[in-house]
Amino acid sequence: MDVDKPNAPPTVMTGEKRKVITVSADTREEVPDPKRPNIELDIEKKKKVLLLLINSFRAFTRRLESTDIDKKYLSSELFLSSQISSIIFTLHNYHRQAFTVASSNLRTKAVSNAFKVQFMGKEYSLTFEEADKIYMREVEIQGLVYRKYDLKDGANWYGTMGPYLELTGAFALRMKEVRLGHGKMPIGRNNAGDVVQCNVSEYGLSGAHHILLSGSTFPPERRTSMAQSLGPMTILLSMIRTQATYRDKWKNAAKRAFAHIPNIDAILDILISNSKASDVSQIVSLLAEIALITTTREASRICMPLCMLSFVYNLQVTEAQKESFFKNFNTAGRGGFVAYHQATEQAWYVQGNASPEMIAQMIHLGRNDWLPEQIYNSVDVRSKTNSAFVRGLACAVFGTTTLETSSVTGQQCNRTKGNTLPALDATKLIAIHDIVQYRIMINGDSLEQACTFCRGPRKIKKKAIGVIENENMAPAEDENELNLENEIALSHKILNES
Repeated sequence: MDVDKPNAPPTVMTGEKRKVITVSADTREEVPDPKRPNIELDIEKKKKVLLLLINSFRAFTRRLESTDIDKKYLSSELFLSSQISSIIFTLHNYHRQAFTVASSNLRTKAVSNAFKVQFMGKEYSLTFEEADKIYMREVEIQGLVYRKYDLKDGANWYGTMGPYLELTGAFALRMKEVRLGHGKMPIGRNNAGDVVQCNVSEYGLSGAHHILLSGSTFPPERRTSMAQSLGPMTILLSMIRTQATYRDKWKNAAKRAFAHIPNIDAILDILISNSKASDVSQIVSLLAEIALITTTREASRICMPLCMLSFVYNLQVTEAQKESFFKNFNTAGRGGFVAYHQATEQAWYVQGNASPEMIAQMIHLGRNDWLPEQIYNSVDVRSKTNSAFVRGLACAVFGTTTLETSSVTGQQCNRTKGNTLPALDATKLIAIHDIVQYRIMINGDSLEQACTFCRGPRKIKKKAIGVIENENMAPAEDENELNLENEIALSHKILNES
């Protein structure tokens, strides 16, 4: 007799795989997996934002052509570019805040004051109305609208605009920071409008810790808008000093940076409850010492000025090249390397009396990680993927022979017992970089000595390649970029095996 059977649930017998879904305990709504991107990348939105920045920059340079500034400097002088970035930053936030806050000092000051551009000792004024007209024309051309957006509104472009605007504008801030050092940290303004700052030495930090204080000299409001792109000790000090209402953002960034330290939640709670510098200086100093040895989960991004971004985009002639630029450009991976490589083909100018050698020491687009020019030039920047570019870079530094049996090239490795590992990605490049950094910082090796140490096949296979097992990525502040997960595991391996 035939019997109708109900549809059986997926079981081992049926060979089907059950799907495990993580939901909120209260609402039972699905919670995004932290190991996967939470935001679907919108290339079209990214394209419009980049075009808005590039075309706005060009529109303002065209406006300045009516002045006596030499035209060759309008699109290639770095300080001039930074001032235009500041104008665009102000105008964007002026219109955005009209729908997000009841009132703000930025909106009040923007309308009452003219924009001023300084060049070679002269000052050129631009009224708010004129600047706003120039900018809003470009906004309309891209089909973007300033209004109040719901968090789930697919048309919301503020989250895409913000990171690019912050990082292009941060070039001038970072250049000033490199020139003046990290000894003092702005903490606000007094009633007279003067900038108030404190010495980081009060928190137990010395010159040796300044490498961990990237962004510490930025204005407080700029630090807040790029919390996870700053140095680990900058994040920690900002968390300590921030009012309780706004502290969660900094605490989350600090937990991410120091996730490898046991009981970090309890340590951060202690720092928050005892926010006086004299009370927390010993803990802060100890955390800084640990960070120097083990490194942290610091997100490194390129701060590319608008003049360079405009120049690189201008090199893309065909529509296919332009579409490839919009798809691949980023500030933390191969896209940034390629853009920087192309920007070096142009002569850039800086107003002032400093020597080219001195200026070269101050100008960089991110962290001070250097490779000999001949090594970098040997890498094929036309690689179509991050992993291919990074693999080429690693082979250029360490040699193909050294890496031929390791997971760097995606070939078989003894430690995997015959299984093939994925090709080298950005996470594993950080692993290689950490060894070189460890030798330079702890042993005092030169770059050449550190690379020579890493060329030993047994040591590099044992201590560098394939150490980080978990290669999952999570989204960064910039929605098209990836954070590097679990990179600190490398330093633990180095210290344990040394």
